[in-house]
Amino acid sequence: MRLSSRITVPVFVFFTMLIALLVYWWGYDKPTYGIDDANIYFVYMKHLANGQGFVWNVGSERVEGFTSLLWTLIGAGFYKLSGENFVWLLLILSFILTYAAICRLLFFIRRCNHTEDRLLTDTDCIMMALLLFPLGFLEWNVMGLMETGLWLFLIINLTLSLCNAFLQDRSPNLFYFSLMLAILLPTRPESMAYGLLFIFLLFVQQTFAKGWKKALYGIVFPTLTYVATLGIMIGWRLSYFGYPFPNTYYAKVSASTKDNIIRGLSYLHKFCYEYPQAALCVAISIAFAVILLVKWKKEGRKLQLSPNDKAQVLLLAVIFCTLFIPVLTGGDHFKYSRFYQCMIPLTYASVLNYTFWNAHVGRFSIPQGLARRLLTIAVCLTAVFIAKSTWYDLTKEEKFTATLVSPEFFHARNGRNIAEADNETFDSCAHYPSVGLIAAGGFAYAYKGNTIDLMGLNSVAMAHATAVKQGFRNHASFDIPTFWKLSPDMVGTFYGGEVVTDAASFILPENMGSFRSTQFTYLAYKHIYDMPRFIETYLPALVRNSKNNFYIFAYYRRDFLESLDRKCFDVVVLPRISKTPA
Repeated sequence: MRLSSRITVPVFVFFTMLIALLVYWWGYDKPTYGIDDANIYFVYMKHLANGQGFVWNVGSERVEGFTSLLWTLIGAGFYKLSGENFVWLLLILSFILTYAAICRLLFFIRRCNHTEDRLLTDTDCIMMALLLFPLGFLEWNVMGLMETGLWLFLIINLTLSLCNAFLQDRSPNLFYFSLMLAILLPTRPESMAYGLLFIFLLFVQQTFAKGWKKALYGIVFPTLTYVATLGIMIGWRLSYFGYPFPNTYYAKVSASTKDNIIRGLSYLHKFCYEYPQAALCVAISIAFAVILLVKWKKEGRKLQLSPNDKAQVLLLAVIFCTLFIPVLTGGDHFKYSRFYQCMIPLTYASVLNYTFWNAHVGRFSIPQGLARRLLTIAVCLTAVFIAKSTWYDLTKEEKFTATLVSPEFFHARNGRNIAEADNETFDSCAHYPSVGLIAAGGFAYAYKGNTIDLMGLNSVAMAHATAVKQGFRNHASFDIPTFWKLSPDMVGTFYGGEVVTDAASFILPENMGSFRSTQFTYLAYKHIYDMPRFIETYLPALVRNSKNNFYIFAYYRRDFLESLDRKCFDVVVLPRISKTPA
């Protein structure tokens, strides 16, 4: 490969990603906080960096309310280095990891198509257009500030380390492969399944290259690394938290396999709907697999697979397993298919393997010169017209609801703003009231008192209250008996309260006709608003500190309201009109 092509690909990827990121940054109104769930990470990162351990509230129980142990450790290190500026380091790291993964993928496609020496290829342009024009890829892998970019980097690198071994006729670097496995395991809980998958694929690759006996020896070190890393992690979790898996697993994943599969299939369906271009590539990949299976059935042992074919087989195996795993775990509630973001680039790479097309589907040639460039531009623009969500959505006037993930950034920002308002309101109290709520991330990071996550991600009692989860996906752990054990001083409807500037015109949400049929909080809290004990114990009220010009609306414990000094606080108890479902 010429030096010029080694330079042009990284430069091309860097500037296209940077320009797209700037457009997204403007479109999402400069989301410096990431999404609300990223702020859950931030709480643990801050507490760990300050020496308070893995706790949700300072001095409270130990709880693994984050999905990625490794991402939490990285963020805690950044917080230790730079304080509140750590989010910028997380953003830069996410960009670098995503950038490196895409660069390596483009070089892999070039190697498949024997176009390594070209300055810029049509596959380079098509891949970047498919990734950057539709929404979702940059939001999850870079801007969300969660571990998704790291996960993408690891999945792509492990996959390509095996595929390139075929294309370059060499054995994979077992130390590098084992190191990637060791990093993969603390990145996400699904890595336990992915680790076994990659060890199996390594065995397949080594069997093709050296025979099955030598292949067994080849997987010994990676297998020992996998077992040792997993054993250390589970042993540490049991000794530190008391449970073998993160608390998020118990809060989100139902013990009912049937429920998980039904929800997982719905998640897969939404992926196909939100990403028709990726769904088309998955369908083509399935066709590739069928073609190979038919040929294998006809020719049996006489079937000769080229290095490109073998690489394609491994690629297809990763794609299909990545499609299948979220179905078993029940999928996710986030839009733009967060769990499939690591697979989407691989599906594009599978379809852009022109050598495989020519060998097994039918030979075709793309004209050189102007005609080739025009065809490439046409394909790139097609990504805009086929995709359900594109850059056009970012031009909508209402920034906070412009796209399907805009609310996630809004929740983080709004949660922090309301937390600051709560801090100002209750700073004259003997202690800040404990607050129960749904959107816990941004609020908990900024609030000075204790935050009780009623959805269970950061509460051991709530997460383990029921094994079978019934309700909204990832928001079904709320348990009424456990709520009474926790008994927060105040309960917010969605955030930790609501800022109200005009008390005279404020309408209690539960008095509105649509509250019981469409309101997310009413359904997520499983109708607790209508229960006699809640009505007796918690009063809907507006509370204002006399030095402020705003009220905080929430449901307050009766005894907490009675403890407030009326010389410092103005309290307006709101009458309930409707107490039964409409």
